Amino acid sequence: LQGQITDSMLCAWAKDTDGCQGDSGGPLVVTGNAPDQDLLVGVVSWGLGCAEEEFPGVYSRVSAQHDWIREQVCGLSTEPPDYLQCTGQMKFTAPPSPRPTTPKPTAPLPTYSPLPDGRKRLLVVVTLDRYPEDTGWSLATLDGSDVIYENPIGTYEGYDKFKSYEYNFEVDGNLFYQLKVKDHFADGFGGTIDVHDGAVISSKTRIVHEPGFSEVSGKEVSHVFFVGEVPENMLTLVLDFDDWAEEVAFELKDSRGNMLALEWFGSFPSGTESATVEIPIYGYETGDQIYNLTFWDSGSDGFCCGGGYTLFLGSPEENNMLKRGGDYGAGEKFQFIIEGSAPSMSPSSSPSARPSTQPTNVPTVSQQPSTTMKPTFAQIGDPTEVIAQLNEDRGSINQASSSAGVQNWRGRVHLVYVLGSATTLLLLLV
Repeated sequence: LQGQITDSMLCAWAKDTDGCQGDSGGPLVVTGNAPDQDLLVGVVSWGLGCAEEEFPGVYSRVSAQHDWIREQVCGLSTEPPDYLQCTGQMKFTAPPSPRPTTPKPTAPLPTYSPLPDGRKRLLVVVTLDRYPEDTGWSLATLDGSDVIYENPIGTYEGYDKFKSYEYNFEVDGNLFYQLKVKDHFADGFGGTIDVHDGAVISSKTRIVHEPGFSEVSGKEVSHVFFVGEVPENMLTLVLDFDDWAEEVAFELKDSRGNMLALEWFGSFPSGTESATVEIPIYGYETGDQIYNLTFWDSGSDGFCCGGGYTLFLGSPEENNMLKRGGDYGAGEKFQFIIEGSAPSMSPSSSPSARPSTQPTNVPTVSQQPSTTMKPTFAQIGDPTEVIAQLNEDRGSINQASSSAGVQNWRGRVHLVYVLGSATTLLLLLV
């Protein structure tokens, strides 16, 4: 663990007492002689196991974030406490000046005129981390032919750390768009970026949430999302949780590594019984598409005790079911193909049928329904290795300090909210 414990963290240990799964954000308090003398010194972050004698719990050090906390409280509270010594009116949000070659972000307005048919509004909210100058991002159409807006690395040089900025756009509807988030030194992004459908900030309007990434994700992460009412095609994932919904995480990526959906540990609060996630995917005109769906479980027991997941192509009806599972221990990863409208070769064990580094023995979803073959999926990799793969794919972010955590990582949510519906097709056995 050399280098894992930073100055923005602190460790605490007591016999048979520790924070554990579901305790993220909980307080570490030094008690005083009276309740008003209690002092908050830490916030539950991560650890190796729970209540281990040889490894204490790790907490975000509140004192290391004092300046940021003061900025937020003084800027947003109408009656900040006296001990923060807030002075004057502190402005929290102000959009940065754009480059001359890019469109200027507009400030939010209380009302908007109706848009022409086929046009949609998007609101992008960027919250910077400790090193604003290292962050860049861009919004473009999926094929990259139209870069709607770009703030390259260096744009935020001189801007206040941890501040939030809003950008409004009008785009064509019924299209896929790509949000890329970049970090100059590839050592992680500790801020957040949200994309909202419309001009109102709400959990119901949020269609993309990038909560930050660590150095293991490299210099860039990419989200792909659909803007519009009805995508041409869609996956529906139905989740029936056990008693520990907060332990479940999953991710859907295309063959290029773009995230179409990713819900991280803690996305579903403890006690959640079930959830349905609708994920727009590419239409058939784009040709054959390979998708990779990965599940993780921080408790290493999958959907135990009668829980599980069911994946459907289209609406959640029995004849649309592609795969059902849940008893996967630490996790599982499987890959499948949805065939496009262009002619394609039949799957075989020969790699020449599809020049790719991906395994060729994967299931295929065909445009033509079949009543003679049942859907199957090929699992990729050893499920016992999936928790290790978690760190390879995304890394671990401590929300308050932007420092990497390991193993029992408790503090981060990564959520893509997806909308839409589509026609359904059946799965053919490869």
